[in-house]
Amino acid sequence: MQSEVNQLSEISEEKLIKYKQKCHDYFYEFINNKKYLSIVALYENKIVGTAGVCFYHKPPSLLGDSSGIIGYVTNVYTREPIRKKGIGSQMMAELKQLAEKIGADKLHLGATIDGANIYRSVGFEEPRFLSLECKTSSSSNN
Repeated sequence: MQSEVNQLSEISEEKLIKYKQKCHDYFYEFINNKKYLSIVALYENKIVGTAGVCFYHKPPSLLGDSSGIIGYVTNVYTREPIRKKGIGSQMMAELKQLAEKIGADKLHLGATIDGANIYRSVGFEEPRFLSLECKTSSSSNN
């Protein structure tokens, strides 16, 4: 299994089985609870792209009419031979519409340099605040 973003080397069969089970459990729960929405792009009757957004809640803000619903865009991918045909931009525009329908305050994501212009073309911009993260000790166990 090879990933363009993660640059994964060979993965043990045991780790792959655990990964597949975790994915199954996650998507089963979160799709059924409408906390994860996904779309696929078809080109000549073949799936050529995917994109998803997982939603979470934070306390509402005093500024504006906040719902507290935030979407994190993930799993955005377009197959290599189909790139640069507007499919990524179209998927992102549709995810944005889905988020607006459910009343999300905003979407955010982590972008590769190659994908940044697609996201900017549908309204994503640099955040006002610096984004930081901290891995926990449990992240090394995954």
